[in-house]
Amino acid sequence: MIFIKVLLIIVFLVLYLVFFVFTGFNGEIKLQIVSLIVLLLLNTKICSFKDTVGTVKWILPFLIIYTLFGFIFHYISLFDRTDWLQDTYLKLVMFPNSLFAFKISFALVSLKDIYNLPVPMFVKSQIITIKAVMIKGQSAMERFKSFLETYHYIKNSKVKLNGSLILSLYFYLENECQNQWGVLNNKLSHLKID
Repeated sequence: MIFIKVLLIIVFLVLYLVFFVFTGFNGEIKLQIVSLIVLLLLNTKICSFKDTVGTVKWILPFLIIYTLFGFIFHYISLFDRTDWLQDTYLKLVMFPNSLFAFKISFALVSLKDIYNLPVPMFVKSQIITIKAVMIKGQSAMERFKSFLETYHYIKNSKVKLNGSLILSLYFYLENECQNQWGVLNNKLSHLKID
């Protein structure tokens, strides 16, 4: 049953990528917007409203920068292209779509599901470590942001704040990944599971 659940999630992701990212409807802005609304509602139902808002806040700076570059490229007619604005609007919807599609898929797979997969324990332990670190990283991001905002010289600059946040998260997640991997391997060695 677990294998079928994971297989269905993989099929969903592959179909999503084929039809909404690489071919098919990737140029249809209205369909991409409908897809985004559906994915936002699904994420709110599966995770929470707070999680959805937090994820949107997290990707907003990237979307703003991408929009700015789109306007600059359109204004200077980079590579003699005249469709920079249309391409920018499309990517502004496709990026959150892809992010939420993967996020929802990962949220649907629990640690117990991963443990019950018919794959070697080494593969399971790597997947469990990645999922555990992702969960910890998501909860740590808001704490790091609040802490960094206490520094006056960082708080007044979005670039410094976001740069410091990314570096803090990177070092934290690298350390957590090593810790989680060590703890999991230690437990597995005592259980004598291959």
